Amino acid sequence: MIYVGIDLAWTNKRPSGLCILNDSGQILFWETALLEDSDIVAIIQKYDDGTLQIAIDAPLVVPNENESRPCDRLFRKHRVHGHALGIFVSNRAFLNKTYGMIRGELLTQTLLDHFPQCNLTANPANKASCIIETFPTALVYGLFPELTPIDHKVKSKKPYVHYQRDMRRLLLAIKSILRETMNRPTILEQVEEWRAKINMKNHKHIEDAVDGFLCSYGLYLIGNGQAEVISFGDEENGFIVHAERR
Repeated sequence: MIYVGIDLAWTNKRPSGLCILNDSGQILFWETALLEDSDIVAIIQKYDDGTLQIAIDAPLVVPNENESRPCDRLFRKHRVHGHALGIFVSNRAFLNKTYGMIRGELLTQTLLDHFPQCNLTANPANKASCIIETFPTALVYGLFPELTPIDHKVKSKKPYVHYQRDMRRLLLAIKSILRETMNRPTILEQVEEWRAKINMKNHKHIEDAVDGFLCSYGLYLIGNGQAEVISFGDEENGFIVHAERR
């Protein structure tokens, strides 16, 4: 079993974060890079051992031309360990006008073609191959409740030092997890380097990698019975799969 997390850029002109964990929680691949869909497939194929779960941070099913999906509205009503979180409103008109594509849909079909053992599902089973849509901002709150409230993504509301500090807090927690799961020293050194050197210029690059990790780590915890699955919506109208620590 491998757990694949993809922080998918809206187009292939922007970097995506990709992280792959094995069944012991050890990182096999972790990078932020400009990735075509074919690149993502090739990387996954390199580590595929027959059973895989893929979590993608991007709208995968968008049947609505305008307004928001039912799953988006349901998610906004949910409280993650007591916190209300906003979410991107997805519809075909906006995505096609702004980005010229709905990349999550395109990548999902490509992945289903290359990994036929996978199903697109709003209700992942522990050891069944699948593809899900997830939301890393919520995963931080669901999987690291001791850190909340936390802002690891840069916005314009507060001085940058606030977001830098919170990302460092998150990276420290991730480093502790990676140490517990016996990850390679080079992985731990990479996380520590990010903590030491993060600044306004490289924050988004690190954020994409962290979000890729969060996507894969959520699947890992679900698969090992350490997190509860909370699903919003369905496969026909769009869905979001969230995880919260038990």
